[in-house]
Amino acid sequence: MDPFMPLLQSGAAAAGCVALQRLVPFMTAEKQAKALSLCPGARTVLVGLYPYYVPGAGNLARYARGEDYHAALARRLLGAANALRAQYGGSFVPLVDISPLPEVRAAYLSGAGILGDNGLIFAPPFGPYVLIGCLLSDRSFDRSEAQPRRCLRCGACQKICPAGALSLGNDGFPQVDADRCLSQVTQRRGKLSSSEQAALARHPLIWGCDRCMECCPLSRGAQTTPLPEFADHLIFNLNEDDLLPLSDRAFRKKYANRAFSFRGAQPLKRNLSLVFKKQEPPE
Repeated sequence: MDPFMPLLQSGAAAAGCVALQRLVPFMTAEKQAKALSLCPGARTVLVGLYPYYVPGAGNLARYARGEDYHAALARRLLGAANALRAQYGGSFVPLVDISPLPEVRAAYLSGAGILGDNGLIFAPPFGPYVLIGCLLSDRSFDRSEAQPRRCLRCGACQKICPAGALSLGNDGFPQVDADRCLSQVTQRRGKLSSSEQAALARHPLIWGCDRCMECCPLSRGAQTTPLPEFADHLIFNLNEDDLLPLSDRAFRKKYANRAFSFRGAQPLKRNLSLVFKKQEPPE
């Protein structure tokens, strides 16, 4: 069995693998120790890219409109892990987002996707609208090293970023300033600075930011995901009626299976109020 086949059968649009040793230079000692505690003797990272794009306007980032991707990908990766374990033996540990692995770097070096200057991974024909899932394994696979691929390097994403959060590091690898990135700001609890409030008042989304993806030439003609978790029962918008009457506890219960719920209701209520404040006519 091709080791990529279970990932592709689990719904991944593309797959690849990279030796863990190639990722070690980009991991802290603490993260290296964590990876080995999760999978003693870990040698390989298998990567799958799962598409989530569905067309349509809304005030939520596209990745957050369907089922919480942590749960959806964990379920799909577990199926792939079981198939690989039955074929090869050993350990295959699913990891999604909250992971000691540098996931974007792994996806890039594995050859699974194309690295964009916005720090995201692209997988044609779904563009950058893919989520990264990893399997950490103590098995080694005798495969020739994949050739990493880069985007068009046109600079459109850096120019359009509302907060100027995108840059390239000394090694040419994309860097995202999480303190400035509006996607991160929309998720932040507590009081925001006046400049952050002004930025969110101008921002079309109350959760996340898709600007650096929407402007990219590689995003044109992105195909709709075939995965039902991200195609069915979508929430495109949240408005006052959806949010303001709910306590934090009621909000978390109602939206328990959505990625935008983990911070509670407060950030979304605040972001929505900033939009409404902008729309109020001057006195």
